[in-house]
Amino acid sequence: MPVMVDSEGKYVSFTPTVPVAAGAIVALGELVGIAPVAIASGSIGQIAVRGIVRVPKPVSGGVAAGTKLWWDILAGTVVLVPFTDEFGLVLTPYLGKAIEGAAKSATTVRARLSQ
Repeated sequence: MPVMVDSEGKYVSFTPTVPVAAGAIVALGELVGIAPVAIASGSIGQIAVRGIVRVPKPVSGGVAAGTKLWWDILAGTVVLVPFTDEFGLVLTPYLGKAIEGAAKSATTVRARLSQ
């Protein structure tokens, strides 16, 4: 059977089990996206998996343009090094790359989502 293009791939549909706020980062396993609008629990909604976003970063260090970023599900910020728990569960799915530098004192960094 030939492969068929289903959509351009900017958004991915899913049904959350809890309400999702507009602007929330959603991790579906290792797929990370941003909810452009609020999604009610049990309702089909979409997350953006492509595009430029501004995401929280820890103030513990700066970020250079082009740096790979992972989303720390527990801390709610990006990190520069991925990590897993003692069972091998990925706690930091890949988010994308910084498109511009962010100073140590900055609370956010602009990134290009890459899935």
